[in-house]
Amino acid sequence: MIYLVDDDAEELEILEETLRQYGYEGQISTARDGEEVMRVLRSDPVHKPDLLLLDLNMPLKDGFEVLAEIKSDAALRDIVVVVLTASSNKTDEERCRSLGCDYFFTKPSRMEEYQTLISFIRELV
Repeated sequence: MIYLVDDDAEELEILEETLRQYGYEGQISTARDGEEVMRVLRSDPVHKPDLLLLDLNMPLKDGFEVLAEIKSDAALRDIVVVVLTASSNKTDEERCRSLGCDYFFTKPSRMEEYQTLISFIRELV
């Protein structure tokens, strides 16, 4: 299962469609904010996702907070977290890595870049 977490509905739609186009047949769940995804993850840690694709800038609880909570929770820390953000700030990347993210990507601006990203993600799950 892949969990997509982003407050931008269009971004979620593009990611899900591209995953399906590239043959991902597993379950895809989505959340629009950090509080929602943490509530779901904590309610059923047995059926956790294989990979969480996480935006940083979200309402209620941002991606940094979500990442810190996941990686500090023994029941959740083995989830592969891929940060996908509009930020190209090296400080954000360094902070994410220090919090335990597995991979960090700047959001693609062209469809070909989405395809490359999704191909990489498909290799992980």
